[in-house]
Amino acid sequence: MNWIKNVTTIVISLSLSLIVAEVFVRSFYPQDLSGSWSTVDDFGLVKNKSEGRSSQSYGDRKAEYAFETFGIRSSFNPKHSTSSKVLVLGDSYTFGWLLNVKDTYINLLAKANDHMVFLNAAAGGWGASDYTAYAETYCTRINPDIILVVMNADDISRMLWSSLYTYDPDLKVVTRSEYQPTQKHRLKILINKFPLYNFLLEKSHLLQFVRSVTFGHLIPEPKEDDANPKETVSTFGLWEVENIDYSNQFSASLFQYLNNISAQCGSKLRIVYTGVQKKNNLGTYPTLEFIEYAKDIDFFNKLEIQFVDLSDTSYMVEYRGNLSKYTIKNDNHPNESGAKLLFEAINQSGILLTNKQ
Repeated sequence: MNWIKNVTTIVISLSLSLIVAEVFVRSFYPQDLSGSWSTVDDFGLVKNKSEGRSSQSYGDRKAEYAFETFGIRSSFNPKHSTSSKVLVLGDSYTFGWLLNVKDTYINLLAKANDHMVFLNAAAGGWGASDYTAYAETYCTRINPDIILVVMNADDISRMLWSSLYTYDPDLKVVTRSEYQPTQKHRLKILINKFPLYNFLLEKSHLLQFVRSVTFGHLIPEPKEDDANPKETVSTFGLWEVENIDYSNQFSASLFQYLNNISAQCGSKLRIVYTGVQKKNNLGTYPTLEFIEYAKDIDFFNKLEIQFVDLSDTSYMVEYRGNLSKYTIKNDNHPNESGAKLLFEAINQSGILLTNKQ
């Protein structure tokens, strides 16, 4: 039975090769072991998975994440039948990157406001287009009383790079783009179907290395278009835009679109800017430019959107002035102490007061 002998030889050789490769990567290119919790929905939005658990490691730090329907990160739930539902949208700060759930500022908000149920759908890498797309797809299924958008410094930069919506500067309207699956998206959807994938990711340095090389960022960057009025340059990991008017008008149209979505599903839209970054002379931050523009034209008030900028609160002044104390070393996301400051700033801002609905 030569074929049995040949198959056995191949299996043994392959196994030994994988073991050697695993030892090599562990020894010379050790990885931070993290599971997989992102998925791609039918409309091209990269979001959290809708069930199960995952862990994330970074140096000596390890966090555990649990997920529920619609990509909600599990957190404190008072389970009162009369509780108002608050759908929270934002990026990795609001998700609670590298923090266990008890230490996230959304969980702290939930405990301090137990007359409300906080549904945290925030996801790493999200910008204004992503949370608008999430609301457009899932708002009517969740039926929240309030949609709380927690804006961060990169939200508008990411909107400009996103392919989820297109903007017509002549008509000043945005439209949802037709989803064209990328090769990375197809591979991600396929590999997520293997039940051992997440388990192996959390154990194998080799698989973690292969994943980082293969996938990189799942959120696609658009192709360069000479007709597009934005000109991009890299500054401190952020993206500048040459035509800030285009950025501001695109942002205004998208937030008006999001406000219409909220109204259609019977929700009140509320927006808070974290204040982790203020305008300075080091570069252009499209999010901060838009916030200034929105204030100048009274944009949010005209749409009856409650908006709060936390930049000048004592909490965020303290946060920005002591980043080494309030952020994770070499990562820059809020640590446990930083999350507490963000919780206090948001909780005392009045953004959650029901009498302002």
